[in-house]
Amino acid sequence: APPAPAAGRPPGPDLSRYAAGGTGAPPQPMAYAPAAPPPPANSWEAVRPVARLAALGPVGVAVHGRLQELQPALSECFDRPAAARGVRSAPGAGEGAEGAGPTVLMLELEEGPDRVRIAGAPVATRGDAPEGVVACAQHVLEGETVPVPGARGGARHRVPHALIP
Repeated sequence: APPAPAAGRPPGPDLSRYAAGGTGAPPQPMAYAPAAPPPPANSWEAVRPVARLAALGPVGVAVHGRLQELQPALSECFDRPAAARGVRSAPGAGEGAEGAGPTVLMLELEEGPDRVRIAGAPVATRGDAPEGVVACAQHVLEGETVPVPGARGGARHRVPHALIP
């Protein structure tokens, strides 16, 4: 048989510890900070990132092919004397833990008539790549133009790219 309720208490579990100040009133709701304002419409932050280049169809295929061609130059960035300094890259928009894996750049792609240009490559997630490696990789990538027959002029895309040796 269940234990008898204490005198003056209703049957069931004692929920008084959940009451604000023990008054029996429900606790106050959690207060959150107001949402950040949306980024300006013409900024890169307003362009929704895609998870993979494949989501961009022929544009993604062409950019992926060019990134494969650039991989030897990107790998050289890890071997240069600037990389040996061991200075960590500055934090970017992402808040990845330092040394928690590869540094990820967010490729900013601008489509033009029959071409795509890598307009920028800011740090999206800080990883274990030193500042010299990041700067070198950005130099290799930024401004690179990829021919893409049928590319629309004016479209913009953001896609992550991990830096690997």
